[in-house]
Order: sequence, then C-alpha cells, then structure tokens
Amino acid sequence: MRRALCAWPLALAGCIVLALGLPTILFPLGPDQAIFSYIAHRISLGGFPYVSAWDQKPPAIYLLYIIGIHFPGPVMRNVRLFDLCMLGLTLSAIYLFAHKIWNRTAAFSAALLYGSAYTTEYGYWHMAQPDGYTALPLCLSAWLYYRFLRERRVWPYVAAGFLTGFAFQLRFFSALIGIALVYVEWNFAQAGGVAWGAGLRAAVRRIAWFSGGFVGMQALFAVYLLMGHALGAYLMTEFTFASRYARLGGEYSPNGLTLTAFEYAARENTALIMAAHLAIVIPALIAVALALRLNGDRRVREVALLALTAYVGVLVQAKFFWYHWLAVLPFAALLGGKGLADLSALLLREQRRAVAYLSLAMAVIALVYLSPAMTEGAIQQWRGLRNYYGGEASRRAFNNQFGPYAGGTYSYLADAQVARYINERTRPGDTIYIYGYEALVYLLAERESASRFFYVFPVISTWTPPEWRAEWVRELNARLPRYLLVQANEGAPWITGLHEDTARYAAHDPDLQQLLVAHYDLETTIEDFTIYRRRG
Repeated sequence: MRRALCAWPLALAGCIVLALGLPTILFPLGPDQAIFSYIAHRISLGGFPYVSAWDQKPPAIYLLYIIGIHFPGPVMRNVRLFDLCMLGLTLSAIYLFAHKIWNRTAAFSAALLYGSAYTTEYGYWHMAQPDGYTALPLCLSAWLYYRFLRERRVWPYVAAGFLTGFAFQLRFFSALIGIALVYVEWNFAQAGGVAWGAGLRAAVRRIAWFSGGFVGMQALFAVYLLMGHALGAYLMTEFTFASRYARLGGEYSPNGLTLTAFEYAARENTALIMAAHLAIVIPALIAVALALRLNGDRRVREVALLALTAYVGVLVQAKFFWYHWLAVLPFAALLGGKGLADLSALLLREQRRAVAYLSLAMAVIALVYLSPAMTEGAIQQWRGLRNYYGGEASRRAFNNQFGPYAGGTYSYLADAQVARYINERTRPGDTIYIYGYEALVYLLAERESASRFFYVFPVISTWTPPEWRAEWVRELNARLPRYLLVQANEGAPWITGLHEDTARYAAHDPDLQQLLVAHYDLETTIEDFTIYRRRG
C-alpha cells in the first residue's frame, strides 16, 4: 500500500495522458493497423502469419493484435483501446526505469513527456505501430538490467534478454541495445572500482545470460512458426521482399535510392522531428550537456546511447516514416525528464521556493508554446470528439479527416462505404479480393480474402518471387471471389518499384485481365474502387 501511494506521480501522469488520449478511441484504423488486425483475425481462426495472410513485418505485432482485436466491442474501437492500454504499460515502464536510475521527478516528467507526445502528435496512422510498441519491452529490459546489476542472479538478465528478443521481433534494430549494455557494464566497472578480472567475468556472465534469453525468445518464435509451416515463408519474406523494400528508400527517392538523397532526407527528417518535439528535445539537450561535464551523470550518457542506437535503427530502415521515430521517443523522453528534473533542482537550490516554482512554471509554459504540434493536436482531437457526437453531418466531417473522400490514396469513409456495399450483397461464406491496399474493407465487410496475399503489392512489385505470383493466380482461379475490387490511386515507386498506381497496372496485368474477362462483370464504381461481380 505504501509503495502504491509513493507511485502517485505515475498515476498523475497517467491521468493527464489518458485525458489527452481519450479522443483517439474514435480513430478508425489506418491501412497498416488494418493489415495487422486482419492477420490477427486469420491467426485467431487457426491460421499462421505469412501462410494464412501475408505481410512483411516480423511476427510479434500480429500476436499483440490478437489481444487487441478481442477487446469487447467493434474491431476498430478494440485496437484503439488496446493501444491506450499499451501506452499505460509503457508509461509505467518508463517511470520504473527513470525512477531507478534517477529520481521521482525525472520519472514523472519522462512519463508525461512520452505520453503527451504519443497521444497528440502521431494520429490515427502512426499510433499502434510496431515501432511504438518496442518501448515497453525495451524499457522493462533496461530496468531489469539496472535493477539487479549489483546482484548475482540469473533470471533478471534472462528476462531482460527475453524482452529484448520480443522487441527484436517487432523491429530488428532493437538488437542494437546490446551495444548500450556493453557501455553500461564498462561504466559500472569504472564507477564501482571493481577489480578488472572479477568485473570482466561478472560482466561476461550477465551479458551471456542476457544473450541466452534473447536467443531463447527467437527459438520460441521459430517453434511457433514451424508449427504452422510458416518459418520458411517468414525467412523468405524478410530476405527477399523486406530487404529489397528497404533498399528502395522512401518518397524522397522516386527514381531510386542514392547516397545524396538519403543523406538529405536523414538531415531534413531529423530536423523536422526535433522541431516537432521541442518540449522533449530542449530539456534532453540540457541533460546531455550537463552529463558531458567532468564527473557528469553516466546514466544520462547511457540513455543517450540507447537513443542513438534507436536513431541508427531509423536510419537503417531508410524510409523516415513518422512512426519510425517512435522507437527514439521513449529514450528522448527519458532524457527530457532528466533535464526537467535537473532544471527543477537547480532552481530550488539557487532561488527561494516561490521564485523557483514560478520560474519552473514559466519554463514549462515556454516549452509547451514551442511545441504547437502537441498543443494543436490535443485541441483538434477534443474538437473532433465533440463533432463526433454532434450529429450525422458533423460525424461525417469528423470521419472525413481520416483520408479525405476522393482526395488521396486512403479514405476511411470510402472503405466503410465499399464494405457496406459488399456486405449487403454477399453471404458470410463468400470471399472477396482487393487489387490494392485496403485491408480495412475485409474487416468492415466481415469477408475473407480469396488469397493469402490479401493486398496486391507483394505480387506486383518489381522483385516479386515468381512462385508468389503463380500461387496468387492459382488461389484466385480456384476460389473465384464473389467480388473483385480494383483500387486506383494506390501504390508508389518506393513501395513496389512501379511508376504507376494499381489501377493502371491492373489494366495491363495479363493474369488479372484474363480472370476478369472469363468470370466477372463490371458492376459499379465507388470512390477509387472499381467493383466487379462474379458471374453466376
């Protein structure tokens, strides 16, 4: 009971973040979240990732989504509630970690900074992504390692390795935490005056047990995939498709990835993300600057190295999507929390209490003022909540902000309209197929895909394995989906290597055209979707 009362700063941070994040429950699923949800749905029916429903991400995200989609309620609301629950656990892990290595003020500030940024700046497309979910296992792993660093136990290091191994199956760059652990061990030996031989042997043992836990988690994933004959498909996906996809770069390289384009994009996106997170970046830089002094806080330098390894992970992916930066956010927030704690301690030491608190309040107000993305995001989300319950017209306007109808590659309203159309004209056992990227239609229509390649990118990319294409053709011809939908305005060179969208590519896709001529009639067009119905 006493410990629970001592955690009141965490409860306060959690309440503030919950108030900021409550409107996100109304967010629909973006294309990525829909993919994860559909694969989790297929797994729930007894399938396995990659062989029952294909995607290029490592498998841990689909297993998390199995929990998410089974919260009570509609599937989209379930995923958003699950995301808030994961955020609460992440805040707890950040708080535990910061409280262990610093103090309660730093822990409160770090949790509040992370939660505020996550709920206000990332929106429906970038929340509930695997990059953000690495924060929980990695912060828990770091807390375990620090918590038992002076004790001769085995299980904490094995557990830390297990957690990092799970994070690895969310995003592979999580393994870079091992570099930071070596530095932690070196600092520990230096600070403790440990004899070189004994200290080295103890460090090697700890890292060995950590590595054993990491490998053990990979073995568990391998066994799970082997049970569904999916391990080969997973390895083929990562080594053939995902690796080539990464080498395409992002939107900044429509004509192919070059070193010049990559270097410019890295600097530009780093500057943009820092500008958007000034409330975190400024105090974080203060903490790092103080730690670089003689006899500065070595823990700050260690967390800074964790942030650097996450940043390297963003660079390695070479895409610079906004959600990729979520991997850096927890460690940046930890440094920001430490900077605010240092500022608070300095003011209290140098000024009278009233003056110190006034100065600290002014500093916090200045940081909030310099973070318009955070403040405007919070205001807009609460306005959206009001509009959602303001009548049919207001609700439609609210939903239209999630990809404008007939205004881009994705529109929630269009997906919902198409899903209703399909649901009303099919029976539960019927299959459909979308020659595009909109997995949300399957979920909302409550109909299954006729192929494990339930979105078309893996079978039309410039590096598609021939056997995938042949399998896709066989599945569509064998199952003949009741409806076949061709989506326009989807696809880009940095996704498929093609310089035309899916609808234009479909027009000269011989396998698709043969299937349409033999078995389908054009029925209607809804937004970007041309809908064909099977004859008979």
